[in-house]
Amino acid sequence: MKKALLVERNAKLEQLYYLNLRVYAGIDLEVARTPQEVLITLNESQYDLIIVRGILEGKNLLTFVQEKNKNNIPLIVIGPTKGSPKDVLAHIEGGLDLKAVVQQSAKALNITAQSMANEKVPDYFSIPVHFMNYISYAPVELYLEKDNELIKSFTPKEKITREKVKEIVNLSHTSFYSHKNDRLRIVNHISSELIALLEESELSKKEQLQAAESNFHLAKQKLQDIGVDEETIALSTKNLEKVKQNAQSYPSIKSLIDNLLNNQSSFLFTHTQILTYVASHIIKNLDWGNDEQLEKVAFIAFFHDIALRTDEQAQIRSTKQLKESGLSIVEQKIVEKHAQVASEIVQRVPRSPIGADQIIRQHHGSLNGIGFSEHYTANLSPVAIVMIVAEEFTHFTLNNQDDVLPVKEIIGEMKKTFETARFAKILKTLEKIVY
Repeated sequence: MKKALLVERNAKLEQLYYLNLRVYAGIDLEVARTPQEVLITLNESQYDLIIVRGILEGKNLLTFVQEKNKNNIPLIVIGPTKGSPKDVLAHIEGGLDLKAVVQQSAKALNITAQSMANEKVPDYFSIPVHFMNYISYAPVELYLEKDNELIKSFTPKEKITREKVKEIVNLSHTSFYSHKNDRLRIVNHISSELIALLEESELSKKEQLQAAESNFHLAKQKLQDIGVDEETIALSTKNLEKVKQNAQSYPSIKSLIDNLLNNQSSFLFTHTQILTYVASHIIKNLDWGNDEQLEKVAFIAFFHDIALRTDEQAQIRSTKQLKESGLSIVEQKIVEKHAQVASEIVQRVPRSPIGADQIIRQHHGSLNGIGFSEHYTANLSPVAIVMIVAEEFTHFTLNNQDDVLPVKEIIGEMKKTFETARFAKILKTLEKIVY
């Protein structure tokens, strides 16, 4: 097995590279976290490759490693650097581009897809047991070793608690196992959860975008896991793309649209996408739902928060939250009136669906588009009710830290807020996605 040295201080990134390089390229990874450790490891061990983050805590670590790399071990640099890096095999700007990290590492070590295919893989793939702390359910069957035999310990979608992990560790288990055919799925699952745990302060701008994309796909996967079918996601994605393309031709609101489309790492942008999926699922499960309504909810999802400028504004869902937000008076007014303003904007948009402006005005339950209603009147549009419910479910989806959405608990909470028969019918469509 080829051996690489990773120079990296972020423990989550270290774990990401360890897992992905091992399973996808068969590379054994050791880590040096400080310049001192770099010196020790380079003196004591032989490596086939060094992977180094270019700037680490403001220091140009690449230059230091190059100076100490007396054996001219091939170098791959990750993340921002000071100037164009010289004498390196590859520069991967975003450290969360795991595919590029694996491909460039394999290329440096002459590891080909054919050689990996010919590599004899054990029937069961081992993963250090501490990785269980990053997941809260088993995406595939997982095994533990007992008396030199592998015992099935978790079935797919079975919950993994921290107490259970502690118990496994106390029994001196150092690894858990998946079948070789499932190893990519478990590694990808752990990788997604690790990326979701990364803080923006730990990442470069490019990596923040990559993390946002990964987190969006994770949220989408959670919806698929609980029964939002692929057809619904594909259709709602198509409808949303159509809206985005048309929206870019509206010069009078270009700055607002640019604010949304140019910040794809934002809560605003991800919220728009997930809301489209959830609303589309609801529409498809209502007796009056049709293709026209599906296109309408995609349009509404895109424009409903178009007057908001920041993620902090977009995450406010009640008058109480608004008062406690710490936003300036001007920003509070923007949030308070954003549904009304968005409704007026949509009225100027050519080819907007009939009634879209009214639904957007009502998407927080207020008929005039001002503030947040705690009591929903009988005058609300049926599609407005769909959007209100879908938006609440979307907030739970994006803010939930569990691998599997606790749908029954979420719906139970929502029923406390939405008590009338009109809402009960919409909530019933969400109950259908409990697996």
